[in-house]
Amino acid sequence: MHMRTMNGNTHITISGAGLAMRFNGALIFKNIGFEAATGKCVAITGPNGSGKSTLMEIAALLLRPTAGEVACRENGADVSSSDMIRKMGFLSPRVNCYGELTGFENIRYAARSRGVSDVAAMERMRSFGLYRHGRKRVKHYSSGMRQRLKIIIAVLHNPPVLMFDEPSMNLDAAGKALLYEYIESVRAGKAIVIATNEPEEIALAQEAVRLG
Repeated sequence: MHMRTMNGNTHITISGAGLAMRFNGALIFKNIGFEAATGKCVAITGPNGSGKSTLMEIAALLLRPTAGEVACRENGADVSSSDMIRKMGFLSPRVNCYGELTGFENIRYAARSRGVSDVAAMERMRSFGLYRHGRKRVKHYSSGMRQRLKIIIAVLHNPPVLMFDEPSMNLDAAGKALLYEYIESVRAGKAIVIATNEPEEIALAQEAVRLG
């Protein structure tokens, strides 16, 4: 049976079962499971070094686990990893923008590669309070401004799946408020996974996966 959300968008499920990961023979985590679906937010929590970012990359289909599997379904049908990745917005401390380019140039490059109009891209800049800094080179941005830019790029194409690793890192109170307002405004129509130890972000989730 095909499943659709009430607003007519497709229903996506990403689930992991029996997940384990080893690096250089050391076991990072084992027997971990999760399920994120349209309208559901899952938080990945745990102490530093417990594997939150690693599990996030596995959930985002960017890293293969040592054991277990991640399954993706859309409207009840299996979806390939490559197709699902195109439906994701991925935010991570490991992903950076081009420092020699301006904010506008970074955004336009991302927009054109994803079929997003310049008008829509500039509106994203405004909604996250970064438009007035758009002509500055990103290497001159503060850490919080760079984080806002990375968030904008992750959500630019309005993806149905959001994978956010420490999304409020370096954000001030105003930046956090904009981030949480955005998540609240879209959560009914998206599958969301957030790797975090921030209480405000854990509170956004209906389910938490604890590592360590």
